[in-house]
Amino acid sequence: MDNFPRPLTADLKQICMSNCQRLIDIKSYKGRRHLYGYPVRGQRTHTNAKNQKRLHKRWILSTSLDS
Repeated sequence: MDNFPRPLTADLKQICMSNCQRLIDIKSYKGRRHLYGYPVRGQRTHTNAKNQKRLHKRWILSTSLDS
């Protein structure tokens, strides 16, 4: 049924991070939201951005450890 290899966990993480980094590099709206740790897909930020802030901290730590 599947005649092509699917990317595994490490590959998917690398693809996702490179996509986010590309958006940050071209200074798009979504890239700036990723850079500042705000929700990207239009969610409310006044009270409910706790999850995105936590993920942003984790992403910053993982990229600083990789370098």
